[in-house]
Amino acid sequence: PEAPPLQDAPALASGRITLGSFNKFATMSDRAVALWSRLLQREPGFTLLLKDVSFSDADVCARTRARFAAHGVNPARVRLVGRTEKKSDHLAMYGEVDIALDTFPYCGVTTTCEALWMGVPVVSLVGQDFVSRMGASLLDAVGQPHWAAHDEDSYIARVRELAADVPRLNAVRHGLRDQMERSPLRQEVTFTRTLEAAYRRMWRNWCARG
Repeated sequence: PEAPPLQDAPALASGRITLGSFNKFATMSDRAVALWSRLLQREPGFTLLLKDVSFSDADVCARTRARFAAHGVNPARVRLVGRTEKKSDHLAMYGEVDIALDTFPYCGVTTTCEALWMGVPVVSLVGQDFVSRMGASLLDAVGQPHWAAHDEDSYIARVRELAADVPRLNAVRHGLRDQMERSPLRQEVTFTRTLEAAYRRMWRNWCARG
């Protein structure tokens, strides 16, 4: 209910693509930073917006900029935003992001859902275990499984494909909330009844073994 109305893709006005990740700082692995840096080097016009409460600390910001600089990325291309007081203000900042980058190997869950609800496509890298496949599960549930990449080159390719057609990106943005609303992610009653049925089957199977 705190979510503000959807906004146009910022690239329509700015003429450049803004990538973003509002995931927890602890999930921004060295491998993720290295891949995001490759993407920024491949696309000199892209900028990156990172948001987490950790970036309210000056030392954390300095270390983060140094991590990207170590991969040849100009720190000026990486914007860091810390705490916002209201949930609505936090969600409104997605209005400054064209494409969201999921972290890995620990994927986002709440963060991914928030981005999708605000109309921002999320590109996720699929791993082999539960925590690295949550992003793919969410994207599949909203009917966008092709935003999940199975290797690093494909991850970069997915982002570049989305960025290549800004009017289409904007159209996707304005349809994504309705798409999510109709998806299994928003069918709470159906989910609960299915879960209850699964518990009943487990109980009956256990009783049958006794």
